Amino acid sequence: MSKFNHASAAKYFELPQGEAGEHSETDEGLFTHRHRLLCHNWVMTKEDLKRKSQSLRRNATPEENKLWYQYLRSYPVQFYRQKVIGNYIVDFCCHKAHLVVEIDGGQHFEDASIKYDEERTIFLNGLGIEVLRFTNDEVRNNFTEVCQSLDEKVRTRLRD
Repeated sequence: MSKFNHASAAKYFELPQGEAGEHSETDEGLFTHRHRLLCHNWVMTKEDLKRKSQSLRRNATPEENKLWYQYLRSYPVQFYRQKVIGNYIVDFCCHKAHLVVEIDGGQHFEDASIKYDEERTIFLNGLGIEVLRFTNDEVRNNFTEVCQSLDEKVRTRLRD
């Protein structure tokens, strides 16, 4: 298990000051029972995930905001943004169509992120949820095509 700094972990997950705890490296998981590190993935409580998803909504990327405010927010089938599913937070999801939409920035093309995204996709697929991915560049430069593709996927999923 790799070492990490509690203060930086608290900042990364936007935990209130001191909630990450003051623990020695011998403490189980280096966090209190509420904040555990298993393998290379963070496992957070539902409360932590909810807090993080709210923060992600408040601090959405320009591409996420564009897709949300110019298309998904008023889409005829309800979408949610920064939704917690299991131990993951997805960019957008449509429960009715069992569909997740992810907008990938540059960090998603790094080795660790690729592996994490693959694991998350396998988990979501196991729940019967399809993952549709677009890059930031696609949202910025091919917005109409992104919306058409998304609409087609929702319509297909609702027919199945």
